[in-house]
Amino acid sequence: MKNLRIEDLKEYKSLSEITFSPDGKNAAYVVHETDLEANKYLTNIWIYNAEERSSRKLTACGSGKNIVWLDKDTLMFPGNRTGKELKADEDGQKPTVFYTINIRGGEAEEYMTLPLSVEKIFPVTRNSFIFQAKYTHYKPESSCQIIDEIPFWFNGKGFTNKVRSRLYTFNRYSGDVSAVSDAFEDVKIFKVKDHKIYYSFNTYDEIMKVPEKLYSYDMVNKKYE
Repeated sequence: MKNLRIEDLKEYKSLSEITFSPDGKNAAYVVHETDLEANKYLTNIWIYNAEERSSRKLTACGSGKNIVWLDKDTLMFPGNRTGKELKADEDGQKPTVFYTINIRGGEAEEYMTLPLSVEKIFPVTRNSFIFQAKYTHYKPESSCQIIDEIPFWFNGKGFTNKVRSRLYTFNRYSGDVSAVSDAFEDVKIFKVKDHKIYYSFNTYDEIMKVPEKLYSYDMVNKKYE
């Protein structure tokens, strides 16, 4: 048996985000590959046809992930296909651009832009969305990093001092973004059912408490439970 070499990593591929289309006839998934020269992972979207039992590559940009279905033929995913750097605002927030692509073929098209760093998104309709985004209480400082709460660091995230994952609603027609969770609530997970959002979170300022709370938010009546 040969020892594993760095070059061997190029031969390994992994799958994630396997999600079926609303009609159950197709599944979308993300394939991760290693780019040793660029020292990064490439991610592209693939489609599996359940009836034909065949797979094919849908994107080749190397950054396709966080996919959601808008309908049985359309996928939406975030990215930056223009090559231009997305500039952060004065609070350090970078916008997130979303694209759509038809699984039958064709090029990805820009669909919408959100003014926040989106972590996860769920389509209620084609024009109404629930999403999680990073919210920072401190404006970015180039000279120092403020540490005044515990925890202040997470592996894979870096400094998390005064950073929360907030829940928002977005209307694509009006462009309105509305916060659902409080500024100091750190949302862990959320689910949407029958126009209600169910979400768990930790709320803290200075020291994180272990117990998590569970809330529901009625998007029609705009009430919390």
